[in-house]
Amino acid sequence: MENLGEGVTGVCFPVSVCMLLTVFLVKTLNPVGRSNADAVYIASIYYHEDASDSIWTKFEGSMINAMAFVVIVAAMTYGLVLLLKHGYTKWIYYYLGFSGFTTFFVISGAIILELLQRAEIGVDWVSFVILLTNFALVGGVTLFAMPAPLLLKQTYLIVLSCSVAYIFTFIPEWTAWVLLLGMSAYDLFAVLVDVGPLKKLVELAEERDEDIPALVYQSRPSTSKNVSRERIETDHAVVPEQEGAGMSSPRPQEGREEDSEPLVQVEEADGHEHSLSGIKLGLGDFIFYSVLVGRAAMFDALTTAACFVAILAGLGCTLMWLSISRRALPALPISVALATLFYFLSRFALEPVIMPMVCNMVYF
Repeated sequence: MENLGEGVTGVCFPVSVCMLLTVFLVKTLNPVGRSNADAVYIASIYYHEDASDSIWTKFEGSMINAMAFVVIVAAMTYGLVLLLKHGYTKWIYYYLGFSGFTTFFVISGAIILELLQRAEIGVDWVSFVILLTNFALVGGVTLFAMPAPLLLKQTYLIVLSCSVAYIFTFIPEWTAWVLLLGMSAYDLFAVLVDVGPLKKLVELAEERDEDIPALVYQSRPSTSKNVSRERIETDHAVVPEQEGAGMSSPRPQEGREEDSEPLVQVEEADGHEHSLSGIKLGLGDFIFYSVLVGRAAMFDALTTAACFVAILAGLGCTLMWLSISRRALPALPISVALATLFYFLSRFALEPVIMPMVCNMVYF
């Protein structure tokens, strides 16, 4: 446990950076907090939320939207299982690489262009397209096709997470919150239940002794050399190519390994079985954490800070649980539950009491 602090810092720091960048994008590019149901079509596939709708209509529509979204994500993951089972691993990598390139080129490019316009910085379109194409190509190749410095991969993963999370902040409010809770529930099923798609993916990969293509943030280079089987890492981030979140750590060598390793993986360092020095966190967690904080940023700074701290506290609790259980754990439920609770407490209880007192110099 001596490396627990290092492991937690290695995960919490990039998560914090991703959330702060998302808040910056929301405050800079969408300060009024407008929503757009067409921004993420599959998140509003049934119901397009309108401010004039009744509470029951919003709740019912958002529930159906969330269930449809979760079903689509689950179907895509089970499809990934079938592709892997029939030996189409290269095609999975091709798809992920293409999806990564299009995400960097289209979504990140649109965000960069809007930032340049807001900052009133002029750039000719030829130079912009050339630079953006190089940026996107390097990102797609770095993440899926060739070895690259760890820092470069980490940077691209954070940029990818921020880009997708910012787009997800345009999901209408009711649908966004129900979707966050729905994906947390799905996370529990996918990681812990025997028929869960992520558990199936890992079991299949272990049988074939091969890796599963995934978007995973690695806190430090792998150092383990005396292992009989390569550690499997996978995530279910809801980017155009993947879905959700989870945590896992290696068990002792006694007995059969039954870990599913969806989003977070803890590697042993220097032979110490209970070390948390090499934690891996899937991009699903980065994205949904950032979406939650981004939604809070549309309200006020107090609510944003409360959600930010709650997410880090939930992540810390999950890491502590991971160090004890030594098995696969979903990373979304604790953090999302805490942050959602703090959001509504802050918005409807704390802020209406504290802010008037501060403004009237009663409390400071």
